[in-house]
Amino acid sequence: MADTWQWNDFIEVESGDTLRSYAREHNLFVYPYDLFTGAEIAMFKNVKVQDQQKRFIVCALNDMNEKDARDGQVIYEIKPWARMCEWESSAADSYEGAIVRWNKRMKKTAVRMLKPPIIRFITMEYSAMVTNIFVWGFLFFVLSFNSTISDFFHSHYILTGLLFVLLCSNIKNIFIKSYGEEIPRETLRSWAYVSTHRFNEAFYENAMRQREDLRQLCENSVPFYLLWQRGKLNPAAPLTIESADDGNDTGIKIYCQEIRNSLNGQISEISDLRTRIPDGAVKRHIEGILKTLQEIQQAISFSGNSAKVLSARRIVSYWNDELLSLLKSYMDLLNNSSAEAAGTKDKIEAVLQDLSPVYKKELGRITKAETMEIDAAIDIMRKEIDQVMEKGR
Repeated sequence: MADTWQWNDFIEVESGDTLRSYAREHNLFVYPYDLFTGAEIAMFKNVKVQDQQKRFIVCALNDMNEKDARDGQVIYEIKPWARMCEWESSAADSYEGAIVRWNKRMKKTAVRMLKPPIIRFITMEYSAMVTNIFVWGFLFFVLSFNSTISDFFHSHYILTGLLFVLLCSNIKNIFIKSYGEEIPRETLRSWAYVSTHRFNEAFYENAMRQREDLRQLCENSVPFYLLWQRGKLNPAAPLTIESADDGNDTGIKIYCQEIRNSLNGQISEISDLRTRIPDGAVKRHIEGILKTLQEIQQAISFSGNSAKVLSARRIVSYWNDELLSLLKSYMDLLNNSSAEAAGTKDKIEAVLQDLSPVYKKELGRITKAETMEIDAAIDIMRKEIDQVMEKGR
C-alpha cells in the first residue's frame, strides 16, 4: 500500500451543497451525488498525507466511517478497505483535480453498469478476484503439504477445482450486493455519455430531480439479503398489499416514472448536443424537435393516466435513442473536412428535417385519447345547448 494512505485520517472540508456550488461558480462539471446509492457526496482532506499530490478526494459520505474526534473535529477513515488501490488514483492536489477524478469514477461506474449482467459482475469484481486467486492459491498450496489433504485434492481434483473457482469468483456477492440492476438504463446512459467539459445546468437539474427516486430504487434493490439487512422484510412491519391489482399498479407507476426520468435525461442530452453544434440549420431542426419533446414532457410529467405515459415508450426507447446516436455521429464528423464527411453530414441534416413531423405525429398519438375525450365532451355539451335552444323557441 502506498504511503499516501498509511494514516488514513481525513477531515471533511466541503459539504455536498458547497461542493456543487463551487463547481457551478467555477464552471466545473460535477456528478452531484453517488449514482450507485444516491448518497450525498463531500470533499475530504487527508490530514497526515505524505504526498501533497494526494491531499483531496471527493467521495460519497457512506464510503467514510467516523474514526475519532480531535480538537472538536471529526476524523474519518475510508470504509471499503478492499478498494484502497482504486482510491489511490482518486485523490488530487486541488479541489478541481479531486472533482475531475470523482467525475471519472462516476462515469466509469455508469459505463460498467450499462454492461450485461455477467460482464458487469466481472468488471466490478475482477480486482477482488485477482486478490482471491493469490490468497486462496497460497492457502491451497500450504494445505497441500499435508499428505492427507494432498491425496484428497488429487483424488477429487474436479471438486477441488470447483471449490477454488467458487471461492475466487466472489459468486456469493450476487446474493448480497447490488450491481445497479435497479437503476433505469436511461439514467445510466445519461450519466455515462454526458459531456464533462463544463458545468451542465440541464444535466444537474435533471439529476437532482431524479435523486429521491433513485435513492428509493437503491434502497429496495434486488438482493434479498440487502432487503433483510435494511429492514424491508421485517415481519414486525409487514408490507400491506390489498390485492394483486394493487401490486401491479405499483409496478406500473414505477415504470411510468422511469419513462419520465428517461425522457428528462434525453431532453437534457439533446439540448447539450445542440449547443455544441455550430451549423444554424441543424440547430433549428433540433430546436423544433426539442420543442415537441418538451410538449410531450409536459403532457406526461404530472399525468395520473398510466396509459398516456406508457404511450411515450416508443419516443424514449427508439426515436430519442436514434436521434442521440445521429447527433453524436454528426459531432464526430465536425472536424472532418473530407467530401465523404460532408455528404454524410448533409444526409444527417436531411434526416433531422424529416424527424420533426415524426415527433409531431407522436405527440398527437400520445394526446389523442385526451383530445378525443374533450371533443366528446364538447359534442355532448353542444347537443345539450341545441336541445335547450330548441325548447326555448
